[in-house]
Amino acid sequence: MPKIQQLKYPSDISPGEHFTVFCDIKHPLKQGIVPIQLIAPPNWATILTKQIPINDSTSRFVQTMVCPNKVAIRPYYFVFQSQKQSIANFPITIRKVHQLIITPINLPEFAKEGDTLNISFSIQNAGNIPEKATIGLNQGKIFSQKDTLDVPIGANESFTIFTRHVIQSTNQGNWNYNPILSLKTKDTSIISVVSIPVYGTTRKEDNSWLKFPLEIGGVYIGTKQGDLSTSAYQFDVRGKGFLDLSNKHYIDFTAHGPNQFQIPMIGSYEIYSMKYDFKRNLSVQVGDYNLRLTNLLEFGRFSRGAKIDWRNGAIGSSLYYAKPRFESDLNYQLGGNISWYYSKNNFITAGYQRKGVLLRNQSFDANVLNLFSSITTAKIHWETELAQSISNNGTDYAIQNNFNWYNKWIAISSNLIYAGKNFYGFYKSGWQTFNSINFTINNYLSLGISHNLTRINPSFDLLVYNSSPYLKSLIGQLNYRFNYRSMLRLSYNILEREDRLEPKSFYYRESFGGLGYDYNGEKFALSYNGRWGNAENLLVPNDENIIKTSFSNAINPQIRLIPSLWLGGIFEHLYTSKYSATNSNTNYYFYGGSFRLNIRPWLNAMATYRNNFTPDAFVQTQSFLSGNLNLDFKHHAFSLIVGQSFIPQAINLGNINRDAIYFSLKYTLKLNLPLAKDKRQGTVIGQLSSNDNTLSVGNVMVSLGEKKVLTDANGKFTFNKIIPDKYLFRVEPNPNFFNVAITPRGPIEVQVKNDSVHTLKVAIARTGIINGIIQLVDQNGNKKIDSTLVFPTIFIKIQNDQGSITTKVNALGEFSFSDVIPGSWNLSAWLVNNQNTFQLIDANQNVQVNPSKTVDIAIGLQSLQRKLVYGSKSFQIKLHNKNP
Repeated sequence: MPKIQQLKYPSDISPGEHFTVFCDIKHPLKQGIVPIQLIAPPNWATILTKQIPINDSTSRFVQTMVCPNKVAIRPYYFVFQSQKQSIANFPITIRKVHQLIITPINLPEFAKEGDTLNISFSIQNAGNIPEKATIGLNQGKIFSQKDTLDVPIGANESFTIFTRHVIQSTNQGNWNYNPILSLKTKDTSIISVVSIPVYGTTRKEDNSWLKFPLEIGGVYIGTKQGDLSTSAYQFDVRGKGFLDLSNKHYIDFTAHGPNQFQIPMIGSYEIYSMKYDFKRNLSVQVGDYNLRLTNLLEFGRFSRGAKIDWRNGAIGSSLYYAKPRFESDLNYQLGGNISWYYSKNNFITAGYQRKGVLLRNQSFDANVLNLFSSITTAKIHWETELAQSISNNGTDYAIQNNFNWYNKWIAISSNLIYAGKNFYGFYKSGWQTFNSINFTINNYLSLGISHNLTRINPSFDLLVYNSSPYLKSLIGQLNYRFNYRSMLRLSYNILEREDRLEPKSFYYRESFGGLGYDYNGEKFALSYNGRWGNAENLLVPNDENIIKTSFSNAINPQIRLIPSLWLGGIFEHLYTSKYSATNSNTNYYFYGGSFRLNIRPWLNAMATYRNNFTPDAFVQTQSFLSGNLNLDFKHHAFSLIVGQSFIPQAINLGNINRDAIYFSLKYTLKLNLPLAKDKRQGTVIGQLSSNDNTLSVGNVMVSLGEKKVLTDANGKFTFNKIIPDKYLFRVEPNPNFFNVAITPRGPIEVQVKNDSVHTLKVAIARTGIINGIIQLVDQNGNKKIDSTLVFPTIFIKIQNDQGSITTKVNALGEFSFSDVIPGSWNLSAWLVNNQNTFQLIDANQNVQVNPSKTVDIAIGLQSLQRKLVYGSKSFQIKLHNKNP
């Protein structure tokens, strides 16, 4: 029997792929060349077989084949036969192919504000394995018959996603609407970005005047604590905007007062502030402002004074004087810094500050020097600061280092702060360290671990108030995201919290495992947090006989009753010993609710009620109620804030800790003050004409943006005093214009420039229709019937200098184009997949469209026929569309 030698074949191939098998065949002596057959699996087409003699005892065998387009993933065996006897075999494995294709269809060429767009996306699995994809849409709404958007897609299958988009009204004039459809699988993710020009339909503000936005209002505020009540009035004036037409001078100011310190509410104090910017290079602040420099020098304190910032290229500097308003331990701050920007986001700053310190009836000056650097790249953000404090109490130091590194699957964060006992910057006496590392395993699974140790004393301020306790924690967490709406959280925590204030109201240690779940649906949302472990109150002597088991369950459901109204609940049970003076377990019950109402753009409201807080979450365990209502109209606004909470030792109210009911009602008049007239405006003149002179062009309504005019008897029109901008020109709907469109097809953009005349020529024409059908044909081009045929995915496009339109062939093989401008169009058709199984006949055609006429088009669909040339001979092979 012959023997197979030097066999060469691919170990694995993709569906639809061509491949060739080579081998040498050693024949028995004196028998000459014996014919050999290579038997392939069913439905694997053989394109070419050749057996070439090399000498009397050896021949070379070559066979080229093609794998079916639809074939299962497994090894397939090929057998060499001689005289119907098997002499050798070998396997070829079908490799896995991941290929998802998104094709947007029925896209509008443009949209107007207020339109509702229905956009479809064809999703096709062009691979050979089933996929499960999570579908997401950044804007708009997906219409799906299923409750979940985790969609299984079989191999070589396709389906259509229907989306709806409501184009909101803006003041931008024209802009692009960019919905993004995303598909995320276990192994990969793809997106399809659509860009649709949008044109405004609302009347644009006349910006031929330079206008300065100004708000003038009055506030009525009041509070009641026990039997004591008080109320007061305040004025409120705010404005911000440019002072010149070239946008060089910018100002932002606030005048709010007078002081109402007898009312214990945030916002009852007076504010007088002004900020001036020049070309974004110079900034001057005077009056009340929040001083923020660096983490060690000054992280944020509400002060009264002045600050100047200057930047010119790579060099920047600041000078400031500030007298803190709500800080009893600090009299004043003054200083400055200089920065060198060696790239856009990387710089080094050196600073100096002198401050008057008031500490334990002792008054002295402290001088603080600091050096700060910031490095930012695509993956790294690194801040480092060194500071030195020099005072009568001695010299001391502080350091701060913040490092963050990000990668596709890992994120590392580290923060260190140390301040000496006699350091008088923003931090004093202590240190803090925080380190974390987080891993993103895939689109669903992530885990991390973090460690936090805080024993540092930040500065206190009424507006930047920090009452966080001393803290030591070690947390390990694992998150599993089922889809883009729901996520499961597992954690283990070792925690120690100590009240920094004296006398201490809490100091405890606990360790527990945590379970959390979040779901965010369109009409329902849920957040659950549960934990189980041990707790110990460190303020009392420890008793080993007391069981210190601690657990809690908290659930926060929310339901949307109508599109603009959400109602929520707050329910929590806590069983712990960490607050007990006897270190015994105690039950705590918390409950409450919330609602959110948002009727844009003029009404929104929200309210939250909670019956209690834990001792380490609030100053004192008391009920809490907060709500606000906002009415915002074009020139008028009303704001109501109400609440009930615990306020400690209110000033001028007997210094007694009591619950307080407080409220604030504010009215604001919104004005745009004209400062200067911009005389540079544009004019648009145009001519409306008919291509075939059968349409009347007189007394036709045309519009440019929000302005509308009628054409004269000859179709001429004029738009005067047009604000420089980009506009959309339209011929308004006319009952006499049935199947009529503008030529060239698509939106007509008009760019109006300062002090110019723009000429516009617009032609209208009656349109036609193209109807088409895909027909199954045989090798001779004759139509044939196959009731079992499932049409592959086919797209049709027509295009010329008027533009292009694309559509998808339906399940019956039909397609249509309506409102087609008369003229010559190039029609093309293509297969998205199945190119190895089918081919299109007459896929490219020239179509002549006439006014008010319908053109019928036929395109043939034929089983793929291939031709290969080997030497001087031609081979013709027919591939059958059958499943393996």
